[in-house]
Amino acid sequence: MADEETTGAAAQKRKGGLVRKLGVFVGVVLVAAILGLVTYKLVVAPMFEESPEEEGLDKILPTAVTIQFDESRASVIMEDPNALASILSFRVSLECANRNTLTLVENHKARFNAMINSHHQFWDRAKLDDELTQQEIQRQILEEANILLKRLQEKPDPEVWITAVLYDDWLVFDQ
Repeated sequence: MADEETTGAAAQKRKGGLVRKLGVFVGVVLVAAILGLVTYKLVVAPMFEESPEEEGLDKILPTAVTIQFDESRASVIMEDPNALASILSFRVSLECANRNTLTLVENHKARFNAMINSHHQFWDRAKLDDELTQQEIQRQILEEANILLKRLQEKPDPEVWITAVLYDDWLVFDQ
């Protein structure tokens, strides 16, 4: 009888230990799953979402039209003052958000052309081989073109803006 009680108590003890281990295991799995979901929601998912700023810049508007400017040349600063000067030859196009923007740019094409040319003058020869220089010039032209558009309008229209600056040609002539 004492054996039966000892065996029954041992069985209850084993059963209780098994239930306890199973409960701990389920708890650990639940905590890991919850932490994984929180990490996904707060860290991983936002990395794949497009921000509102990027949406407007990455997508080409269906109403967008492009105006191409004539090829221009700019002086280049040489490292060696005795070396023959290089020349930067470039052609730029502006992507306008709509026909109203295009009309405004066409009506003031000389102003836009002068502004574009001023951004290409007197760069160091070494910097002109760097793609980041092209991107920096494009960014500056885009900002200044949109500022110029606002100045040219009597009442600023939020639908009138330049969406992109594109290079059709970019060549440095070394003599």
